[in-house]
Amino acid sequence: MKIIISTIIVLLILITTVSAEIEYQEISIDIDQNGVIEETISLVFKDLEQFNYHIIDAKINDLKINKYDLDVQCTVNEKEFGSDIFCSIKNADKNKHKIDFKFTNDQYIKKDKGNYFFEINHKSSFSVNKTFIEVKLPEAAVLMKNQELSLYSYDSAYFPDDVVKSSDGRRIILYWEKNKIKEFENIMVFVGFEKIEPSFKIVFLVSMIILFIIIIAMFTKKPNKKKEILFSILNENERKVLNIITKHNKKINQKTIAKESGFSKSKISRIVKNLEDRNIIDRERIGRTVFVNLKKDIKMD
Repeated sequence: MKIIISTIIVLLILITTVSAEIEYQEISIDIDQNGVIEETISLVFKDLEQFNYHIIDAKINDLKINKYDLDVQCTVNEKEFGSDIFCSIKNADKNKHKIDFKFTNDQYIKKDKGNYFFEINHKSSFSVNKTFIEVKLPEAAVLMKNQELSLYSYDSAYFPDDVVKSSDGRRIILYWEKNKIKEFENIMVFVGFEKIEPSFKIVFLVSMIILFIIIIAMFTKKPNKKKEILFSILNENERKVLNIITKHNKKINQKTIAKESGFSKSKISRIVKNLEDRNIIDRERIGRTVFVNLKKDIKMD
């Protein structure tokens, strides 16, 4: 009887272990201009009491965990050949739960003469039903050509081969989708890329064009805005007086203005005063005579 009970217990444990799996995992890789990688691993699962996630050949930095509604404790164990994230889940049940791991890393990428080689290798202690992988290359990065890759004993610019290539207009984005990954089965991704740096000739040419535009702008005569709006704000008598002042192109006394305009001295005084208040002319009294002249920043043809 004891043997039968023990056998049933072992079978129940085996059934529970076999049925438990990670239903969905998403691995998102964002490579910045300096080769530093921000990685986010999202897992969706149920019936898991604990799991171990292996980050091979790299150490993780600045780990942040989004636990959502989970009562979970996670620890990171640094090892000689990478890092392990071990999580223990309390009150595991048949409901779906999600957890995110977000961290940075600068060991996934190797550089040689302007060429970059990105490679990750992950595996989980449980099988994974569906896996989605996204890799965003830096701006101004392109996939390496096969001819260049052959020098490094690579056959293709990416692995696995069943990739979907896309772009957001600034960056190349690579996608992979995998089904039924077994427990402790490696998830490996490789991308070879290079950055397109602007050549010296292009930079020099653009600089010279900008310099030329600046010089032209400096020596081009700027339109006098005051001149454009001047006559629109003056009445007929003021325009007549201003034309007389402009015609002489030098200091002119108010008596001469009165004589040429046919206006009285008192009327000329009022008009000249109004023009002075608007910063169009200057008045200068020498003895009993008042002289009038255009301001230096006002030019009239």
